[in-house]
Amino acid sequence: MKDIKLSTISKAAGAAAGVITIASVSAWISTKYLLRMALDREEPVLLKAAEKRISGTEQDNGFIRVMQESAKHLEEKPNETISIMSYDGEQLVGHWIPVNRAKRVIIAVHGWRGSWTQTFGMVADSFEQNDCSVLYIEQRATNQSGGKYIGFGLV
Repeated sequence: MKDIKLSTISKAAGAAAGVITIASVSAWISTKYLLRMALDREEPVLLKAAEKRISGTEQDNGFIRVMQESAKHLEEKPNETISIMSYDGEQLVGHWIPVNRAKRVIIAVHGWRGSWTQTFGMVADSFEQNDCSVLYIEQRATNQSGGKYIGFGLV
C-alpha cells in the first residue's frame, strides 16, 4: 500500500514538475517575443504587413509623401548635433536648431519607433515662425542614438 501511494505521489510530482516547466518556458518565450516586438529598433514584419493592409489608399500615400518631404527638409536644416553619454554608457544624440531672439525653447521628443525628422518635419517651420529654438531628441535605439531597445532608459 505504501509503495502504491509513494508511486502515485512520485508520478503526480513528476507530472506537476513537467507542467510547471512547460508553463515557465512558455511564459519566458512569450515575454521575450513581446518585449522584442515592443522594444527592438526594427519594426517586426508582422506589424509592417498589418500596416500595409490598413493603409495604402491614394489619400494616405499623398500624406506619406508630404511627411517624407517635410522630414527631408528638416534633416537638411543647419543644426548642431549634440550628444551625451547616458548612465549606462550609451551615446544619446540630439539636434539643436536655434532661432534669433527666441521667445521659447522646445524640447521635442519623438515617439515609439519614430524619428526626430519624421515626427516633427511637418511642424518644424511653425516652431521657427513662432520664434522657438528647438532641441530635437533622438530616443535610445533610434537613428544615431545608441542602445538596443527603445526603453527610454528604463530597459
